[in-house]
Amino acid sequence: MAIFKKGNLIPLRRSESTCLALFLGIAVPLLLTLVDWPFRNVLTPSNILLVYLLGVFFVAMHFGLLPSILASLTSAGAFAFFFAPPIFSFAIVDQENLMGLVVMLVVGVVTSNLAENILHHTIERVKSIELAKEVTLKMQAETLRNSLLSSISHDLRNPLAIIVGAASTLESDEQCLDAVSRRKLVKVISEEAQRMSDLTIKILEMARLEAGEVMLNRQWFAPEEIVGSALSRLDKQLKSRPVNIHMPENLALINVDAVLLQQVMVNLLDNADKYSDSGLPIDISVGAMSLGLYITIADRGPGIPAGLQQKIFEKFFRINEESAQSGVGLGLSICRAIIEAHGGEIQATNRSGGGALFQIYLPILESPPSVELEENELLL
Repeated sequence: MAIFKKGNLIPLRRSESTCLALFLGIAVPLLLTLVDWPFRNVLTPSNILLVYLLGVFFVAMHFGLLPSILASLTSAGAFAFFFAPPIFSFAIVDQENLMGLVVMLVVGVVTSNLAENILHHTIERVKSIELAKEVTLKMQAETLRNSLLSSISHDLRNPLAIIVGAASTLESDEQCLDAVSRRKLVKVISEEAQRMSDLTIKILEMARLEAGEVMLNRQWFAPEEIVGSALSRLDKQLKSRPVNIHMPENLALINVDAVLLQQVMVNLLDNADKYSDSGLPIDISVGAMSLGLYITIADRGPGIPAGLQQKIFEKFFRINEESAQSGVGLGLSICRAIIEAHGGEIQATNRSGGGALFQIYLPILESPPSVELEENELLL
């Protein structure tokens, strides 16, 4: 139990709480007596007893067994003294009133006991639910930790082994290697180190998104700027692959975090590049829809197995665990977290004719600034 003191909730000590509960066990029947007294000539004795019984119920449900028994006894005394003839005497002449008083005492005690049991079972049930939640959270955390360790050990072990092997070859056989061989080994080291860096960045990015540490830096951007920036970041990776872009002119500006939305585009384009044969095109479509903007990225790979369209957005999930493709299964999880932070949705389906299709929907929450407004702001 607690009381308010100077605007703050101050918890009572156990002895103070017990004394207050006992005090209320006496105060509630006396308060009901004050309420009933002006209507003593209107209410029948049975009605007055029912009012006292409601008070006993209230004390029992809120303060437990002992205060409710005290409330029952106080109610009996108050009824006998103030309402049962002869008034202002504890003597009861009418046998019906005496029987009603006894019934009220019995019902009050039984109800108090039942309320105590219900309260006890409720507390135990709440404790059980909280314990179950705590156990579930610990199991989920342990599962995530094991998945993370498994993914890191699997996906970082190979590039580390390649880097160590290439570096050892350069160190031990430097005199026997020609310039071309050395350049190849240096390139291998560079590429594998970049793979490790990308994996580490994705892991850290996912951790930041889940911790709620990322605040959206929303600004107005043209959709073609975001698409163009994402393609520029993957220029070397996609240089041998055609990319078809379908985007109408003069699309409205969108209020987004451009850096994060570019990362979504990069993750999806990188995914399309990894899981479709080299030389096959990637299709990007951007367009307006009711109260929003859609972006689709489609490849011509094997597509998504049936039933896994939602599963692929889960952390650490990979369709082929032993695939030669690098990654810890966080790319699509990051995409979903970023899009949902913008209030949008991302879905995955299989396109007709083969291949995977990812569709992003971004709501337009407010109208973009007009050219006239920007000119006026510049003049000011």
